[in-house]
Amino acid sequence: MKVPKKILENIDKSTSFLANIHLSPDADTMGSAMAVKLALESIGKVVEVFCEDEIPSFATFLPGIENVHKMSLNEALASFRHDYYLAMDTPIYGLLTRLEPVPNFPKPILIIDHHPDASVSGQVSWIETGASSTAQMVYHLLKKLEIEINKDTATCLLFGLLGDTGIFQNLNTNEQVFKVASDLITLGGDYQQCVLSLARSYPFKWLDSWGVMIKKAQLSDDGDFVWVAINTKGLQKN
Repeated sequence: MKVPKKILENIDKSTSFLANIHLSPDADTMGSAMAVKLALESIGKVVEVFCEDEIPSFATFLPGIENVHKMSLNEALASFRHDYYLAMDTPIYGLLTRLEPVPNFPKPILIIDHHPDASVSGQVSWIETGASSTAQMVYHLLKKLEIEINKDTATCLLFGLLGDTGIFQNLNTNEQVFKVASDLITLGGDYQQCVLSLARSYPFKWLDSWGVMIKKAQLSDDGDFVWVAINTKGLQKN
């Protein structure tokens, strides 16, 4: 994977960054943001990470996640000095903030994303649609920057990679994904904890809701798929 020279140059010459975890956080946005924070701070840079939503319980084991600021975009922009705003794994403004209109950014935006429909505009962009995840991109970014990936950073990247590949079950899983995952595990990434958090630990409320949907599930006439029609108000009561 080729990392654009402009991305490397701008990160290398900058000393401080503000990064977001997108709304309704998933494994990739959290893992990528925390990996960048841990890695860049290890070489003396300052990285502040914020999210407008609460960090979900399945991600509370991630190294450094307790340092994420829960605040609005406006508050973050006003609170933290930064040379660049990092928008990672955030393809649309509707995932970046709930504020309308979206506030003006006082500093340039640097985008790292793998979504083909990315519409957030930045002064420096790296959109890699062939990547399985933003975490996979960040792995290559850190390699090119020659920053050591320690066990905590490896765990964050592995968490993001596993999240967006459905623990190697989604169609975006390929040879390169396995190579990156293998290296991250070798570097100390906690594969077992990532899998436990992503696929083997669910709040009871989720299971209760699934029960409602499974009870109403129906098989199509041709037997090709299962479908469910449910009143969302009824689902919210469970």
